[in-house]
Amino acid sequence: MTDGYEDEGRAAAEVEAPSKEAEPLPERFHDLPVTLHATLGRIDLKLGEVFKLTVGSVIEVGRLITDPVDIIGSNNLIAKGQVVVSKGNYGVRIVSLHAASSRWE
Repeated sequence: MTDGYEDEGRAAAEVEAPSKEAEPLPERFHDLPVTLHATLGRIDLKLGEVFKLTVGSVIEVGRLITDPVDIIGSNNLIAKGQVVVSKGNYGVRIVSLHAASSRWE
């Protein structure tokens, strides 16, 4: 199953580690909006299966409840997180940053 993330299928060793000399993100970019998604999982269904879904249907996404969720921005994996409840709302606690995003810490 392909989930569309840019680094899908690449070995961890192939992902470039951030350079210690990497420049900080220029100030002019700090106000650019980025939409983030917390993804529990993905599943491929046939169209006929989608049409059979009803209120109360359960879609299993192939992950354990203890598995981290993916945090996606601009169709790229940014981080992994743990689902939490914060002030009565769902939230995601960051547990790890993806190598490509950590250069902007």
